[in-house]
Amino acid sequence: MIKKQQAYLYQLSKTAMQSGGCKTKQWIVEFRLRPHQFIEPIMSWTGCNDMQSQVKLVFNNLEQAQIYLNKHGIQATVLPNHKRRIVPKNYSDNFKYTSVAHT
Repeated sequence: MIKKQQAYLYQLSKTAMQSGGCKTKQWIVEFRLRPHQFIEPIMSWTGCNDMQSQVKLVFNNLEQAQIYLNKHGIQATVLPNHKRRIVPKNYSDNFKYTSVAHT
């Protein structure tokens, strides 16, 4: 019995160092790690003979990714997107007496 490949399908979120939304619209397919890992005896690094653990596929939209996964018989778990929460704030709020820094 051949086991189906399993993968995660997710959309990148903006990092703390980004001000724009570059590369946050792409969808990533990342294969799940298989339990074939071993500890390399000389350097004590974790090794793996599974090359798919190093593969990340990038798609422009969700539909393209799902078509690819269906075509190749790969089961994918779609991870939820974490939306950014923007709290509106004025510049003058930094100098209020009741701000967090003064309490």
